[in-house]
Amino acid sequence: MKAYIILFLFLSSFSVKSQEWFKNDAVWRYSYYNFDSRQGYLKITVEGEEMKGNILCKKIHLVLHLEDATQFPPPQWTEDLGFRYVYTENNGSKVNLFRDGTFYTMYDFSAEIGDTWTTTSANFSVNCVNGNVGQVQVSGKGTENINGTNIDYIELQTFSNSDILLYGRIYKYIGSRDMCFFPEYNYGTMQCGYIPEDALMSQNLICFNDGITSYGNFNCEYVANEESITKHKIKIFQNKKVLNIKYGDVLFEKITVFSIYGSNLISKLNTNKIDVSNLNKGVYIIEISNGLKTIRKKIFLN
Repeated sequence: MKAYIILFLFLSSFSVKSQEWFKNDAVWRYSYYNFDSRQGYLKITVEGEEMKGNILCKKIHLVLHLEDATQFPPPQWTEDLGFRYVYTENNGSKVNLFRDGTFYTMYDFSAEIGDTWTTTSANFSVNCVNGNVGQVQVSGKGTENINGTNIDYIELQTFSNSDILLYGRIYKYIGSRDMCFFPEYNYGTMQCGYIPEDALMSQNLICFNDGITSYGNFNCEYVANEESITKHKIKIFQNKKVLNIKYGDVLFEKITVFSIYGSNLISKLNTNKIDVSNLNKGVYIIEISNGLKTIRKKIFLN
């Protein structure tokens, strides 16, 4: 009887541990849209495990799949991001990011609303005001049914004087829904001195799959006739103090502009343009809904 109890406890602890984060064959795809008309998707894969110090980490690879929408037919190519590989490890309900010899908390699913922690970006080092680190705060938490499975999530926001930007909904076992997986530097308030090309991009989770948990397209494969960049991409451009959102002549049910910290700044119904004259230059989040589907994009206002 004692042997059965020990075996049961061992198997139970193993199954819980394996589901805390994701498996080695996990794949993510995030949409990518840049204001220089480079468009496509970011593919993230796990390429096994590697020791960092005495801790076994997931080795994660990031590759951009791009095309230039200003040309026809649009040329296509791939690019490794500057930091190429990122290393994370799962410690219970926490997901930690390895950077410059130190582990930083990236996500903490045991945290309560109002809790904060210090994190950093996975990107290359820049000269930020506070030494390339910053605090994020839990603004909400709950459970969402995704493809038939109830998944816990936390919602995060960033402080305006933080060097780090991390916001939106983060799913346990999956990762970020509203921005690219890893924290970014906070270029929106010039905490980090300049706004690089990739800070002007929009990224939303298209799909995820690790053989156990999935989001969106189950196989997480890019399908050109479903995800075509040039055929259905919503165009966003600024004309003086008016932001125009174009998808043919469609009027969107609702358009909302948020600060990068999650504050609702402007919301309009049944329109395809929005007055941004009261907003300062910087990075914002725009949410566009047609009543059936809602998408979020990062935008830069001049």
